[in-house]
Amino acid sequence: GQDKVAVLERLASSATGLIAAGPHSSLFTGAFRFDTLPVAVNLEVLRRGQEQRAVPRVVHMPTNRAIKGTDAVLAAVERLQARGVRFEFELIEGVPHEQAIERLRDADVLVDQLGSDFHATAAIEAMAMGRVVVGGMLPEAAGQYGDPSPVVAADRRTLEEVLADLLPDADRRRDLAEQGVAYAGRHHGHVQVARRCLEIYAAPTPAVPAG
Repeated sequence: GQDKVAVLERLASSATGLIAAGPHSSLFTGAFRFDTLPVAVNLEVLRRGQEQRAVPRVVHMPTNRAIKGTDAVLAAVERLQARGVRFEFELIEGVPHEQAIERLRDADVLVDQLGSDFHATAAIEAMAMGRVVVGGMLPEAAGQYGDPSPVVAADRRTLEEVLADLLPDADRRRDLAEQGVAYAGRHHGHVQVARRCLEIYAAPTPAVPAG
């Protein structure tokens, strides 16, 4: 939150409007004119993966280990394996996007960024392919598009127990996978987001007050 506030303070002298991925960002925006523009993905190229397996494959795809909470993910994986929870794990890092997507499609569960307030591109791509997503989620953000987000909320403190409950439950994972495909289609298709973008740019924006 403080990072976002700092950015807004710098921009406030030259902007009166803000476009953000979800209404939850209004928690940080103050008096800005506010518009919602969901993250867009090309759903047409994201083929669904296979059905959720009894023994799931879990992947984590850090572009920035600090933001993604990779140290906490690896620690939780090690503890779960010591507890005898049955799953496979793969760390996907330092590979081209196309290769990462193929490996994500072959997974069952994506553990995404733990310190986030809402889901981002990797989570949407995973949901569109029928993968279950576990990651950071503010309670205020979970239903901000009008229906519940299928992302299973977890942070550094709760990740181990969230996965301990989720991974053995193939029926729950199948249900979440179906919810994710539908959710990505309703809110994140690139054509519908582009139409919304044009609507926002066409609307009048008040001038920045002097001083």
